[in-house]
Amino acid sequence: MELKEAEELELKIVEARKRILGLGYPDTLTSMTDLAVTWREQGRVKEALEYKLQVVEARRKVFGPDHRDTLLSMNNLAHSYMASGSKLEAVDLMNDVTVRENRALRAKHLFTRTAKGMMALWKKDEQDDSKAE
Repeated sequence: MELKEAEELELKIVEARKRILGLGYPDTLTSMTDLAVTWREQGRVKEALEYKLQVVEARRKVFGPDHRDTLLSMNNLAHSYMASGSKLEAVDLMNDVTVRENRALRAKHLFTRTAKGMMALWKKDEQDDSKAE
């Protein structure tokens, strides 16, 4: 399927799910994330980031800031920030994710360890970039 066709289908799905299930329903939010990924693949990075931010805000409102689904959406947004070159935002958000995951899931949980490892790599890259300048 072409990206344009995927976008058209995903837009229909998002609108239908918003209308029928509501914005706070998990499947609606997942469909919104899928659409944001398609936009990113189309090179529409700014729109994708804004939509992923809407998903994070909706999940915070529906599930709370420390819910696993909220943390996963925050993690995804941090990765999108990094991919778009917004390293500072990515590191700051991933730091927030690791603090919350450590509190909610505990330090030895796989998701917490993975987020901490990613944040450490990003911070190291940021330090390396600073030294190169």
